Amino acid sequence: MRTWTIRAGLTLMVVPGWGNAAAAACNSTTVYATVLNRYLYQDTAFMGYDDPVFQGGATLNCDSGWWFDLFNSSGLSTDGTYGNLAERQYADEFDFTVARNSEFNTGIGAFQYQIFASYYVLADFDRASDDIIELRVELSRAFKLPGSLNNITIAPFVRVMELVGLGVSRDPTII
Repeated sequence: MRTWTIRAGLTLMVVPGWGNAAAAACNSTTVYATVLNRYLYQDTAFMGYDDPVFQGGATLNCDSGWWFDLFNSSGLSTDGTYGNLAERQYADEFDFTVARNSEFNTGIGAFQYQIFASYYVLADFDRASDDIIELRVELSRAFKLPGSLNNITIAPFVRVMELVGLGVSRDPTII
């Protein structure tokens, strides 16, 4: 099946409603939107929704490496009510994420890491029992390929992810 995507991004250099000190520390906001012909959940390869879906959100990036993201997914099928699990399955969701990206140096080079926590408000918005909390740690190291391929960088990584279901879902640990 062919997947079509429309992506739009906007970087704003002002954080409205924040004081000057906070705006200087967190001075990049990215707004994004995507339209897909179906919803495949990231990292789990679980098909959440077989019809078209609109997804978008905003990310606030801080100089310290911290970032914050609000994400929304909405099914575009015309045969259901937004937020109704019986009609829409898992196309409709809100995600709230806080994460930190940083690096540390060792005798063999720099390693990058990410600490990530996200709360997924899924499908049936009037109950928390189908919501999920994701906790993730990722460690990677970038390498430039040798010789004539030295303009290519690869970054192998290891990721440990814990999905905590608040009622309906199981609690898997994924490595």
